[in-house]
Amino acid sequence: MQKYLLLLSVFAFVVTSTKGQDLMDELTKDQKKKTKEYVFATFKSTRLINVQTVEMTKKNALDFRISHRFGNIASAPNDHIHNMFGFDQAADILFSLDYGILENLSAGWGRAKGNGALNELWFANVKYRALRQTTDFKYPMSISFLAQAAVSAQRQQKNAPELLQSFPKWYHRFSYVLQSQIAIKATSWLSLQLSPTFIWRNLVLPNDKNGLFVMGFLARAKVSKRSAIVFEYFLPITKNGATFREYFPMVRGIKNAGYYPGIHLGYEIETGGHVFQINLTNTGGLLENDYLVYNANNWAQGQFRLGFTITRAFQFGKDINPWTGRYTKKKLLQDMKARAEKAN
Repeated sequence: MQKYLLLLSVFAFVVTSTKGQDLMDELTKDQKKKTKEYVFATFKSTRLINVQTVEMTKKNALDFRISHRFGNIASAPNDHIHNMFGFDQAADILFSLDYGILENLSAGWGRAKGNGALNELWFANVKYRALRQTTDFKYPMSISFLAQAAVSAQRQQKNAPELLQSFPKWYHRFSYVLQSQIAIKATSWLSLQLSPTFIWRNLVLPNDKNGLFVMGFLARAKVSKRSAIVFEYFLPITKNGATFREYFPMVRGIKNAGYYPGIHLGYEIETGGHVFQINLTNTGGLLENDYLVYNANNWAQGQFRLGFTITRAFQFGKDINPWTGRYTKKKLLQDMKARAEKAN
C-alpha cells in the first residue's frame, strides 16, 4: 500500500511539474511576443552624405553637423593643379543643429552658403518617424517623414527682373521640401533606402517649373565594425517622360547649361560620439532645396568635388553627461548601491 501511495505521489509531482513548466513556457512565449526588438543603427547618422536618412536624433540629444564641399577637381583644362584640385574653392558650407524632442520626433535648424541660383540659405525642418523595423521582420522597414523650408537672405536685385534674385515679392525667397524616407536594414552590413521627394520653389525662371518630384536611392555597406562605404543617387521624375536636362533647359539662368542628377560616394568612420565622412560628389550644394534643382556638374567631365562632414551628438538629461552621452558618476554609484541593497 505504501508503494502505491509513493508511486501516486511521484506521478502527481511529475504531472504538476510538467504542467507548471508548460505554463511557464507559454508565459515566456507571450512575453517574447509582447516585446519588440527594433533594428539598431540602420544608418549611423541622420544624413548619409547629403540626404536625410530614416535615423532620428535621440530624445534630449543635440546633433551638431558641419559639412564642406570644395571646388571641382578638374573644372577646366590644365586648371586642376592651379586650384589644388578644388581646394582653393569653397562650393558650399553647411552647419546645422537637430534636437530630439521625442524618440520619434525631431526639429532642426541651420545655414548653408548655397551653390545654386539662390544662396545664403537659412533653413528649418521637422522630422517624424512613423514606423520602425523589427528584428523579426514583423515590421520589415522603417519609415519617416521630413518637412523643410528654406529662405534666401541674398540682397534683392531690383533692376534685374530676369534674375531670381529680383524677388518681386517677399515670399519669392522661400522654397520647400517634403520627403519620405523608406529604409530597410537588409543584413548586418547592408542598409538601403528610397527617398521620394517633392520640391516647391515660389519663384522660378520662365522655362522652369515650380514643383518637382525626385526619387532618391541610398545605400550603406559596412566594411569594418566602425566604417562603411555610402552611396546616394537622385533621379528626377518628369510629367512628360522627357529627360531632366530637356525638362529644365536653364540652370542658374545659363542657357543650355544642362542638368545632371546627383551621384555621391563616400567613406564614413565612427569614433564614439563623432561620425567623420569624406566624400566625392558632383553636386556643389548641400541642402535639398539647392542641389536637387540646380546641378549642372557632370562626372564624366571631371566636375566632381571632394568634401567632408563631421557630426557630434550631445546627450542631455538629468543624469547624463552631454559631452560623453554616458551616465554621470553619481548616477552610476546610485545604481550600484540600489543593486547591492536589492541583492541583500
